[in-house]
Formats: sequence, C-alpha cells, structure tokens
Amino acid sequence: MTTSKILMRLGLTFALIFVLEVPQALAKCRDRPKPGVDWTRCEKERLILRAADLSGAILERTDLSESDMTDAKLTGAKFACVSLAPARLPGAELAGANMAQAQGDRTEFQGANLSRVNLSKAELPRANLAGAVRPSSSCSGSFKASASQAATQGQSRHRWHPRLSRSMAGVPAA
Repeated sequence: MTTSKILMRLGLTFALIFVLEVPQALAKCRDRPKPGVDWTRCEKERLILRAADLSGAILERTDLSESDMTDAKLTGAKFACVSLAPARLPGAELAGANMAQAQGDRTEFQGANLSRVNLSKAELPRANLAGAVRPSSSCSGSFKASASQAATQGQSRHRWHPRLSRSMAGVPAA
C-alpha cells in the first residue's frame, strides 16, 4: 500500500471520528440547566442561573465567567478547574461541591453555604465572603484565607489562597 493511500485512509478515519464525536459534545453543551447536567468544557459565560437546581452537575473545565448563580442549588456539583471570574453566587447552596483548582477573581459568595466544599488549589483572590458559611474542619483539601479587609460598602472582603494559613476573621464556621 502506498503512502498516499495510507494517509488518505488515516485522514478519512479522523474525519469520521470528528463528524461523529463533535455533535455529541456540542449537544451536551446545549442541555438546559437541570440536576446532574454535564457541561464539561462548555462555554457558559454570562448565564443567568438564579435559583437554578444544578445539584450534582458536572461543570469541570467550564467557563462560567460573569454568570449569575444567586440562590442556585449546586450541592455536590463538580466545579474542578472551572472559571468563575467574576461570577455571582450569593446565597448559593454549594455543600459538598468540588471546587478544586477553581479560578475566580472577585467571585461573590455572600451568604453562600460552603460547608464540605473541596477548595484545594482553588484561586479565588478578592472573593467576597460576607456572611458565607465556611467549610467545617471536615473539609477536604485546604481552605485558608487571609483577612485582607478592604471594607467596601460595609462588607468585609477576604482573599482566599491555599498557601496562606491565617484564620478567616468574620466568617462564621459551619
């Protein structure tokens, strides 16, 4: 068999794989918000998901930048390596969620339930934690913050960083 025939067959194989796999991947990104939805690697920036039930959702490596998830139910959701810069999650129920390696500058978590949340290697600088319920000591991963208190509109702001070991002043324990 000549080299050109081998290359042609190889090209046709890759084209067939692409034609069959890409529509399936795009279809899952078009799924409506619901419990257990799989939006892995989807572009979901600027969504309004207020009070949406996304419990158990798989949102790994998803871009949720500037999305509004106020009062959303995200219990047990998988947020590993998600982009949240700057998303809104005030009042969100995040108990048991996996937010390992999440990225989110200025993400808002006011009043959110962060109990049992895995925040290992998460980088959430200048996150607003006013009134948030922080993870309990049974939290997997590390949850540490420095109390850099820039009082803005009467709310304290805390900077989360996994390498810092200061206490979370002003944030109630779960």
